[in-house]
Amino acid sequence: MSYIEKVLAVSTVHMPSESPDFGACRVVLHEYGYIVFVQDHLEHVGATTDGMPPWLTKIMMTAIDEDCTLIMFDRDCKVADFPTYMWGEHLRVQQAQWKLGRELAEAVQRGEDVHVAYERLIKCDHARPCLRASCHALLDEVTAQ
Repeated sequence: MSYIEKVLAVSTVHMPSESPDFGACRVVLHEYGYIVFVQDHLEHVGATTDGMPPWLTKIMMTAIDEDCTLIMFDRDCKVADFPTYMWGEHLRVQQAQWKLGRELAEAVQRGEDVHVAYERLIKCDHARPCLRASCHALLDEVTAQ
């Protein structure tokens, strides 16, 4: 018989740095972020925020309230309703989004078809899928105008 764990999956943009202080929480580093063990935290200090850095408090309490056993910080997870921090790769992605948006707007102002401009610009982009997804949203926004 299998047991399925409930995981709170959030973007690493909710971490204050690339290698943040997780306090007393047990954490495992993975290729694209961290896994935090909620159950271990509950066993050691209960449903409190003792020994926890302030940036992690709301995230941990949400995981506890939702009966999650793990928190997964992953660079490709969606941004949630927690504080965000711009550092490293997140800052580069934000800058790339801004640049692509500016270039798309300039191409449309020059009279280039918005879909042709978008396809040309996105082919130049070597960013991860999360940047492409935000660019698709930008295209939808531009074409709705």
